[in-house]
Amino acid sequence: MKDKQLLNIINKIRENSYSKNDLNSLANYCISLSVHYLNRKHTSFFSSSNNQLEKIMDVAVDAVAPLFIPSNDKNALLSIQSSLLKWNKPINDEADADFFINRIVWNRTEQTIISIHKQNDPFFTKIYKTLSTCISENNFRKISFLGTNYIVCDSVVRLTGKLIQKEKFDGLPDSLFFKKQNVLITGLLDYIEHSENCFPAIPFNLLVKRIKSISFRDFNESIVDERPELDFILSLKPSVTKSFEQVKNKLEKYYSQNKFSYGEYRCLLNAFQNISNDLMNGGNIDSLYQYLSLEVSGLTQKLFYDKYHRTMSYVYNIFRSHIIKQLEN
Repeated sequence: MKDKQLLNIINKIRENSYSKNDLNSLANYCISLSVHYLNRKHTSFFSSSNNQLEKIMDVAVDAVAPLFIPSNDKNALLSIQSSLLKWNKPINDEADADFFINRIVWNRTEQTIISIHKQNDPFFTKIYKTLSTCISENNFRKISFLGTNYIVCDSVVRLTGKLIQKEKFDGLPDSLFFKKQNVLITGLLDYIEHSENCFPAIPFNLLVKRIKSISFRDFNESIVDERPELDFILSLKPSVTKSFEQVKNKLEKYYSQNKFSYGEYRCLLNAFQNISNDLMNGGNIDSLYQYLSLEVSGLTQKLFYDKYHRTMSYVYNIFRSHIIKQLEN
């Protein structure tokens, strides 16, 4: 934003004297910050999407919009006003104002990404919940820094020093992750501090994704013996395979009832096969329309929503529910 404009708008919001133009200007600026954050931190999240730029913009808007919406209470503050009241650092100049806005937008964007993962990926949700329980029941805590949640020892008040970067974390030896919950976290903190010479803090979401990735991997004989210690890592591939059989049976039934032609049946089946593959490979589930459009040449969104959307949504919910049921058993 232009020099001095950001601080001026924030002061107006704090004093409840802002205009609609003020909110629009700030909202657009926040969306641009969110887009930049997504491009920098979550490129792989959108890598499978055919319309990557559009998807990034959609997520950015979803992340930022709640900041400018009041609750149902008629006299309620905007979310960003509540954030200003809770902010415990001074906002005296443009640098302070920019720091505040960046922190708020980064946190909102990260929360939105996590929400999407939880909604679309039952494995991410299961591992996320299990790790969160482990943290709360042992001597660990989560600290947020620049939009990222880190696992630290309970005695840590704030993060100081160099933090481990994604590239280094993704390159940590697999053997570090073949441990039970609290032993895994303790071992990782020790390794990050003494072997990587970084502050002992584990990026939470990267840990969830790494555990999921390891869970899906084909292991050679030299490390299979260590796998029984993974008491919270799931048998993911069998869950997806069994759930896909439910999808196949349902689609075969629709075909036998002449609801779809054989060609349509094959296209729908291939679309769900690709969904299964993406889920097992740690990818992200794109829109159902995107999956089917890869199988049906020239498929328009209108035709998709008129003819296929209801069926695909219903079958996908069966697929997802079956996976969740197996994970809970």
